[in-house]
Amino acid sequence: MSNLMTRNELRLFKSVFKEWKRLLPYHLNTAVTGTGFYSQVYHPAFNLDAEDAIDAVDRFQRHLKEVDKGVQCLRAIFEKVRNTRLGESQLSVDYTKRYTDV
Repeated sequence: MSNLMTRNELRLFKSVFKEWKRLLPYHLNTAVTGTGFYSQVYHPAFNLDAEDAIDAVDRFQRHLKEVDKGVQCLRAIFEKVRNTRLGESQLSVDYTKRYTDV
């Protein structure tokens, strides 16, 4: 494997370089200020208003707190189910010991 470019890669590189060299003056002379630039770069649906963003963050934080409460509730329920099953299995072990050791 050689570090040198193959002829095809070199041709491709040269053609891309020529294209960029041809387009460079256009891009350098394009104004970066004004409404035309921002209308091309920023999509209105994704622009954020600071007050709307604060409201959205507050709502999301409330949502996370409620989800956390729900998860803790589910943990408690599953712990009770597990303890109940462990208790039942212990009862069945005691039952089998009591009546099979005769």
